[in-house]
Amino acid sequence: MIEPPPYRITPEIVSLVERIGEGLGQTLILTRWRELFAHLPVESMVHARQSAYYAAIRQSSAAGESTAFIAFMLEMIRLAVTEQLEA
Repeated sequence: MIEPPPYRITPEIVSLVERIGEGLGQTLILTRWRELFAHLPVESMVHARQSAYYAAIRQSSAAGESTAFIAFMLEMIRLAVTEQLEA
């Protein structure tokens, strides 16, 4: 089970992450929102954790809401930022 995120999920973040889940490129959407994301390996983080990605999608679909998927994507963003800061 995914733990609740240590940050507040705003409607803007929900909308952004839902669009990512619709199959659009994560980097493109995130970069349009904040240019910083053009330099973060978010897609690589997701690719390396594909089973968890699909599990989050299944969990969100079963629950009829996007919370699990949003939490997963925010964690991938956090990991990408952390990796860049430590590089």
